[in-house]
Amino acid sequence: MTEQTVDIPHAMHASLQSAKGALIRAVRDECGGVLIRFPSATSNSDKVLLKGPEDDVQLAKKLLLDLANDTVSSMSALPTISSDRYSVLTLRRTRVLSLSLAFV
Repeated sequence: MTEQTVDIPHAMHASLQSAKGALIRAVRDECGGVLIRFPSATSNSDKVLLKGPEDDVQLAKKLLLDLANDTVSSMSALPTISSDRYSVLTLRRTRVLSLSLAFV
């Protein structure tokens, strides 16, 4: 039995654990039942604990890092909107204005 941690940004933990844990369950099943433990939601830790036979832990680590990288890649492909209130207000006004013009 070996115990190892893998660094996965805390912001990604929820997306990896989503869908009622289906992704984590799939990784666990693929890797011979390796224990995968994420830090609590209130923690800002990036450390994910993996525990099990050494070969299985290494495979689980690789799969988790691949999933995390895939998530980052898909997120970076999405258009981003500034969280600045002015930008959001401008977008709303633009939409209302374009809708108004469409009905004229």
